[in-house]
Amino acid sequence: MRPAPHPAPAAVLAHHLVTGLAVTAPWLFLLPRAQSSGVPPVAVLLGVVAVVLPLLAVGLLRRRLHAEGLSGGLRTPAVRVRLGLQRPGRSAVLRCGLPAALAAVVLPAAGLPVEAALHRTGWFDAWPSTGLPLAPSTGTLVLWVVVAVVVGPVVEELLFRGLLQPLLPGGAWGREVGGSALFAVYHLWQPAAWVTVWLATLPVAWVRERTGSTWLAAGVHVGVNAVALALFTVGVLQR
Repeated sequence: MRPAPHPAPAAVLAHHLVTGLAVTAPWLFLLPRAQSSGVPPVAVLLGVVAVVLPLLAVGLLRRRLHAEGLSGGLRTPAVRVRLGLQRPGRSAVLRCGLPAALAAVVLPAAGLPVEAALHRTGWFDAWPSTGLPLAPSTGTLVLWVVVAVVVGPVVEELLFRGLLQPLLPGGAWGREVGGSALFAVYHLWQPAAWVTVWLATLPVAWVRERTGSTWLAAGVHVGVNAVALALFTVGVLQR
């Protein structure tokens, strides 16, 4: 996939940081009142993501596509090619999608020791938890499925893999490694998990580069998040 004409790398970094701040700042602002009502931090985070992320993604997409001289909406062929919205063929799914999904499930395990070590430093003791509680309510689980397994991954892939990853310099490997690192930094609400997120995202970025399909990358992202939720649910039921 040929990269689109790109702005300065600092501008692409700014897009990631602004998006992360746009999610994290309202979450931290709303958290004290929500917690006093018994709402878990992750439920507040998911609610903010559901509202803020799509709105911000639409704004960034319109602005960047306009800067590149593209208009007409997502149904326009040139826009669909630019964002990688072509449907992947069966061979791409088998050749790239399935191996990437497996890698995205396995690779994050290598980052867990780093994440555990960071937590042991005590730097994040006061940071609110972004994981599901051990006994989540039905409402929290439904919100997790809708936002973390469907809405979040699809919007994130459209924005970060579809729009922003092709703007990075450095060739395919540079875009895969750099784009995944920037996506990890976007997760400002869970800084201890940056290494884990980076490892989980590398296969997704690879799919975008190797197939040109953001839809296939989104499918991998959705599948990985669904597996994570399923494993958590099984773990809770076995307690």
